[in-house]
Amino acid sequence: GLGSAMSFCMNQILLGFSTTATAAFGIWLKLQNFAYMPVFGLNNGTIPMISYNYGAGKMDRVHKTIHLALGVAFILMCLLLIVFELCPTQLLKLFSATENMFAIGTVALKLTCLSLPFGAVAVIFSSSFQALGRSRYTLMVNLCRQLFFMVPIAWLLSLTGRLEMVWLAVVISEAMSMVLAIILRRKMVRDFAKM
Repeated sequence: GLGSAMSFCMNQILLGFSTTATAAFGIWLKLQNFAYMPVFGLNNGTIPMISYNYGAGKMDRVHKTIHLALGVAFILMCLLLIVFELCPTQLLKLFSATENMFAIGTVALKLTCLSLPFGAVAVIFSSSFQALGRSRYTLMVNLCRQLFFMVPIAWLLSLTGRLEMVWLAVVISEAMSMVLAIILRRKMVRDFAKM
């Protein structure tokens, strides 16, 4: 539901520029979903491992699992970032882009893809919260990541009248979500230390 609400709000903001801008955002969402598939698969594998080791009291294994998942997800997203930066035209051709779409979409992909490494960290930490019984932290990160950060930032940046500034909202919101996830992770680690 969060993704749909975010898409609706972002489309309303982007319609102030052009329908092609909304189509470019739709392409980004499809490519982003494809990029995140391995990270979500990684989450599905790590959640039971983290939960089992947490239940067994093996916190060193919990930390190793999270760090390994973070490393793999971060490296994967950095590689995908390079692909998006080097091949935006080829990616847009997959969607039968028009000349206007190439003009808008190339800039959109080159800017929004900068969010991928930040998002990887936020997603991995978010799933680790869930595995460690802190599902409210997961909800908080996801709400902020997809709605509470993204939409207001995009709206504020749209007031500049420059479409490329709106694309930066994706990067800024993912970076802020990563910082929030790191803060919550530190809080959780301190809480565990008190137990």
